Amino acid sequence: IILEDQGKSFDPSCVPIPDVTADLDDRLDHGLGIYMMCQLLDDIHFEFLDGTNRLTLLKKKTAEPLSVSKLEPLQLWKHFLNLGEELIKQPNALVLCKKFSQKVEQELACTAEIWLAKPYYPLPGEPEVETLPNDDAPKIVQQSFAENKFIAALSDCELALPIITQNNTLGVLYTKRIDDHSFSDQEKQLLEALVATVAVSMQVNRQVVLKNWRYDQISLVRSVSSQIANVLDLDELCKRVTNLIQCSFNYYHVSLYTIEEGLNTLRFRASSLNCSPSAEPSLYNIKIGEGLIGTVALTGKEIIANDVTNEPRFKELSDLPETKSEAVIPLLVENRILGVLDVQSDNIGAFHETDLLVVRTLADNIALATEGARIYEKLEERAKQMSAVAEINYALSSILDLEKLLKEIVNVIHDRFSIPLVHIYTVHSGRQKVIFQAGSGKRARNLKINSFAFDLESPIGIIPHVARTGQSMLVNDVTKEPLFRPTRNAPNETKAEMTIPLKFGDTVLGVLDLQSNEPNVFNDGQLDLFEGLASGIALSIRNATLFRTEIWRRDVAETFKDVAGMLSSNLALDELLERILNQLENTLPCDASAIWLLDDHVNETDQLRNIRLAAVRGTHRKKVIAAREESAAVSKFLDLPIIQKIPIIRKPTDPYGPLGVAGGFQSDYSSIAVPLLSGEDVIGVLTLAHHVTGRYGSEASLISSTFASYAAVAIENASLYANAQADAWSSTVLLQVAEAMQSITNLEELLSTMVRLTPLLVGINQCAIFLRNQSESSYHLESWYGFTPDDDEKSLREDQFLSILKMRLTHEPVFITDPVSELGITTLSYDPETGTLVLIPMLSHGEILGGFLVSHNSSG
Repeated sequence: IILEDQGKSFDPSCVPIPDVTADLDDRLDHGLGIYMMCQLLDDIHFEFLDGTNRLTLLKKKTAEPLSVSKLEPLQLWKHFLNLGEELIKQPNALVLCKKFSQKVEQELACTAEIWLAKPYYPLPGEPEVETLPNDDAPKIVQQSFAENKFIAALSDCELALPIITQNNTLGVLYTKRIDDHSFSDQEKQLLEALVATVAVSMQVNRQVVLKNWRYDQISLVRSVSSQIANVLDLDELCKRVTNLIQCSFNYYHVSLYTIEEGLNTLRFRASSLNCSPSAEPSLYNIKIGEGLIGTVALTGKEIIANDVTNEPRFKELSDLPETKSEAVIPLLVENRILGVLDVQSDNIGAFHETDLLVVRTLADNIALATEGARIYEKLEERAKQMSAVAEINYALSSILDLEKLLKEIVNVIHDRFSIPLVHIYTVHSGRQKVIFQAGSGKRARNLKINSFAFDLESPIGIIPHVARTGQSMLVNDVTKEPLFRPTRNAPNETKAEMTIPLKFGDTVLGVLDLQSNEPNVFNDGQLDLFEGLASGIALSIRNATLFRTEIWRRDVAETFKDVAGMLSSNLALDELLERILNQLENTLPCDASAIWLLDDHVNETDQLRNIRLAAVRGTHRKKVIAAREESAAVSKFLDLPIIQKIPIIRKPTDPYGPLGVAGGFQSDYSSIAVPLLSGEDVIGVLTLAHHVTGRYGSEASLISSTFASYAAVAIENASLYANAQADAWSSTVLLQVAEAMQSITNLEELLSTMVRLTPLLVGINQCAIFLRNQSESSYHLESWYGFTPDDDEKSLREDQFLSILKMRLTHEPVFITDPVSELGITTLSYDPETGTLVLIPMLSHGEILGGFLVSHNSSG
């Protein structure tokens, strides 16, 4: 039948053959009409000529069973040739087998079916068919396939013939007659000839299909490879690769993982599902050696699971519920495993050997592209590192200010190497401390404010360990490092740490500490780089320290000049001592300072010392005095420099000093006590204190001793000047007293003149004269100045007040500490911290006539 029209061109052979064995929901919604025509007709042929569509439908009459004896050999071979040509024209293996089976059924009056065999079928791009070996196949078919030979059964009514070409068994032809009419020998020979013919046709058909499929796949591979060839960003490369493979080859899901140096888990790079690339992993923390992907990463050998339900290493994921089969291919370059390509399908048995050839080729191309991207990344990283090194070297050669230098180094490393936490410490062997100097982030500000430092001999801590040993440490998982000590404020922030000593020669000057909030980010290459930088940093730290020390020494020299100038100025002693302490605080680290004076010069044989606080800065005077008076151990801190006549540097285990108690410092605070020497005599003590441990060393001792010498000179000068003035003034007052005694004959007027003249002496602000009544053993207040006594305070009895009795018995002055309890006088204004109250006996020829009470206010 020939049909012609001039409508739109349409070729029925282009319609894909539907799989009528599939579920209704999975079948195509078209193509069944063409399928029925193919089943009912012997041939369908379409052509388009001169604008006319011509469809030729051919149906042959049913032929009588072929009798071999009726055909001449030449006719028989022509028949086979025509059959072979007809079979080769079929669009796919399924139609070819159907066509051949129909021919056999027509010519031999039997049922016929071809069972195709693996691995030759199904062909790529063709519908799924049942293949051998298969338990559902007839036993005779299974036997023929297994033994690879002609098998007859049921009295030759059932035959199975292997279809063999080039020693490859493509399948088995199964024929059967149900009317107990056995196959004759001639029919068996005919079947063998027909099988030989179909074997050739099937092989030719296979080659054509595979050639076309390979051409298509090579085109796709070429397309994918060309699109990834120039991608140098590894993350972008992986993202593009997975999407291209998944979309181009219609796989269900494709993902890519890489192996990173030093990690026991694979790093997810990218995946694609429904042609939608994703950077979020479907499977987290795949350990090398676990599951399908982990096993391939460990062994470097591919795993093909055409039915994942039969694969115990398969891990089912809720995000990928449709996975039915999976192919895991290693990414190899020169036997090095770079990563894993994971391909999943929603069909069972989706990965035919021919499919795997393409997947392997893609994996090889991906491996090469990955290697190239990694090399480029390393080169780019190295270029950035070299640029950063150049920037750091410029800073090292141009900045002499130590604080600015360290800050610049920290900023460059933080910004150019993308390291979150960068800290630099300096080592102070004298103080046995590793002291924080500069760093990045909020934690660095807190460390600087709190003057954070490690004990150099601390058994715990990576930083003090590196400072002691001079050996670098690279820890990519701090939870596995016993030396690691987490910070109090952020105990879980640090995940990896790399610490490098800053060495000048064999001396460790400092420590460069790099920390990350992600594990396994540091490598040996970075360690080598920073160890190279460390030498230059150490040299610059040494130069900057020398420069700063020289500047500081010049400043100290200028300070000494200023202090020396003060000694020649007309300043009161208390103001001069205050200025000396102020200059000292500007020169040395100091939270509190004080100068203590001995009221009398003493030597090392003296047991009792009358020492007083002359000047104090940084804390309250009353707290300092109370700290010394309330504790013998605290007072002993001031005795040591007096006895030994050398500066005493406090150790963390030593008792507290007065400034430490007054300041409320921790027990490991720093302090130094320096004697004030006048010749060989100690006249006082200079003390300094700082809340941080280990702040004072030999250089601080020398500088504070120099200040102590200046203070001693100032005190001696002030004392000499005060004594000279006091002597001169006293002489004047005594002269006035002598003149008054010669001119005044009245006792009351004489006593009144005496109490008025006495305050003219330096510091005397209150005084009074008592006359003794020998018969009553009492003393009566006759004249006073600077206060107004009550009437009941004007008479003192020896049996009431021990101070009166002591004065009469010893004929010596008696110092009064509490005028109320010792004299019964409440109207005197007296402060024991700043003044002195003394009762002086008035003697004549060894007999006490009375007592002279004098209140002296100390001026320092």
